[in-house]
Amino acid sequence: MVTIITENIFVESAIIGDSFRPSNFAFICVYEGNLTVSVNELTNICTYGNLIFISPNNVYKIEGYSSDIKMFIFSLQREVIRSKINFKFSRYDVYQIAQLENKHVVKIDDSEFDNLKQLLFLAQFYKASDTKRKFANDIFTGIITSVIYLITEFLLAGNSSLQKKNFRKDEITIKFLDLVSKNFKENKELSFYAQSLLISVKYLSNCVREITKSPPTRFIADALMNEAKALLLNPDYTVGAIAAELGFSDQYAFGKFFKKHTAYSPTGYRKHNSLKDTFL
Repeated sequence: MVTIITENIFVESAIIGDSFRPSNFAFICVYEGNLTVSVNELTNICTYGNLIFISPNNVYKIEGYSSDIKMFIFSLQREVIRSKINFKFSRYDVYQIAQLENKHVVKIDDSEFDNLKQLLFLAQFYKASDTKRKFANDIFTGIITSVIYLITEFLLAGNSSLQKKNFRKDEITIKFLDLVSKNFKENKELSFYAQSLLISVKYLSNCVREITKSPPTRFIADALMNEAKALLLNPDYTVGAIAAELGFSDQYAFGKFFKKHTAYSPTGYRKHNSLKDTFL
């Protein structure tokens, strides 16, 4: 359900400069020192009071960390957690959190960060407790529940830009994002998503722009780029095979799309990056 990684395991496992794609959702809490991580080639620095959110939808690279680093990494098997804990999140809460996964780093008030840190220490303690503790598993589950609610509270409290304005447009946007996650390889045109939602392309674009402040094409492109980067890091896939996997007409079309969104051609990106087995 949850894997807890401390700085000792991190320092032993992390390789500076190598890319990885996590298999689970996670967050990194650095309470001493600092950690520099690039997310889809954008650099982020995590220090005291910051949380870095990790998603299987992104490609990460450890750029460096200080010698005095103290940290927790919580890796969460989201579906397992959902099956064991009955959260009271609304559908709109879930949507807002999904939107904020792309924010990567969130700043938290020092006093609240201290509360979170204490919960993480408790979680680590009960995770490692011997089986003689009768209620260790129940206590651990309770702590994890509190941690997730606390982090969700941080995310939603600091998210003034995503206020509910129009229920119908919210619903359309949520459905659109869900459709993209399932169909981005085969369907890249907005007309498919508009037809699936029984609305016009113009209305779909207006809804998504109003709710997310971004055009709907960005979400399709981001999904394709994240998947392309992950596949390019796997030497077993040729560029032609990746182009076919992602639904492009040929390798040239894929290369043109990839270079438009990065500074590299697909082969250039592959040469500048390598994929390692992740500890997350």
